[in-house]
Parts: sequence; C-alpha cells; structure tokens
Amino acid sequence: MLLVAPQWGFSEEINGANTAWILTSTALVLFMTLPGLALFYGGLVRSKN
Repeated sequence: MLLVAPQWGFSEEINGANTAWILTSTALVLFMTLPGLALFYGGLVRSKN
C-alpha cells in the first residue's frame, strides 16, 4: 500500500514567494506576542488605593 500511495506531500521545488510569506507571517506572529503578554500580565496586577 505504501508503494502505491501518491507523493503529493513532497515537492521538489522551493518557491521563493511562499518562503518569504511564511517568514513574514512568522515575524508578525512573534511581534504580536509581546504586547499580548504585556496586556495579560498587566491584567493580573492588583490595583491599590
């Protein structure tokens, strides 16, 4: 069964535009993490009188 299965998951060529988009979106997600953590930990702080 393994010998007959199509190899559609493996691509021999690397597309530069796809690689650039993956790197850009990864950077945007990483930049989104810092403000999210700051807001999360800021919400955990108790307010004092």
